[in-house]
Amino acid sequence: MSTRASLEELLRVFQVDVPPRGLTIAERLWQYRVAGHRAAPPILLLGGALGRAAFAFEQIGILARECFVVAPDYPAVDSLAEFTSGLLALLDHEKVRRAHVVGGSFGGFMAQALLARAPERFASLVLSHTGAPDGRRHWVSWVDVIPGPMLRGLIRVRLKRTLRAADPFWHDHFDRVVSSLSRADIASRVRLQAAFGALSPASPAWAGPVLLLAASDDPLLGPATQAPLVARFPGAERHAFAGTGHAAALLQPEAYANEILSFVRRHAAV
Repeated sequence: MSTRASLEELLRVFQVDVPPRGLTIAERLWQYRVAGHRAAPPILLLGGALGRAAFAFEQIGILARECFVVAPDYPAVDSLAEFTSGLLALLDHEKVRRAHVVGGSFGGFMAQALLARAPERFASLVLSHTGAPDGRRHWVSWVDVIPGPMLRGLIRVRLKRTLRAADPFWHDHFDRVVSSLSRADIASRVRLQAAFGALSPASPAWAGPVLLLAASDDPLLGPATQAPLVARFPGAERHAFAGTGHAAALLQPEAYANEILSFVRRHAAV
């Protein structure tokens, strides 16, 4: 496992070597990172609810050894339509016709929303520690009345417990990222997740390759949540991590990335 000192150095190098880029889409600024060689298989990496690509710096660095990685930050968009339109515009801007889309946790929800919108842009799909929509409308009017500091506190309580076994670096880095989130950022994530939940849980009309990554001890999205996702993608390949909870990418970064890279290699013709 990486140590605090090595992780701090990796983050420092990442911030220098992989600076954020900006693209204005429908009058909204999207920031994102790109890493790797453009001739390599492209990966669209959609991270969790924090919505900051740099939180995945370790994974981006490993994946970029073999792939061209596009990893967006999440702006405070108003709808799934705006979110998926932004992702497609980023792919167009980076001249990526079809991507291996990797979605983790909240990013797995957004990857499935993008699949419903534009399946022709997928070379493959990797869903990690995430769930399926249930087809029900979820009311989220409470996000309009809760003050921003309280919303950030709720995120800390809900998500930080997934880092219990991680190096202290990740706890500090998590706190820094949460502190950077605006009230609009958090409200947007809540609304997008609710909108995703209202999508049909039926299997999508797409027969491309799918890999499902999970952990039986995930405190957020455990076996009961995984069953509907497996039913939604009945032909998917599956891999379960042991003892990593919701944080396999942090606790076993090389093993986690290698599962993705091995899958991408087998489906690299784009």
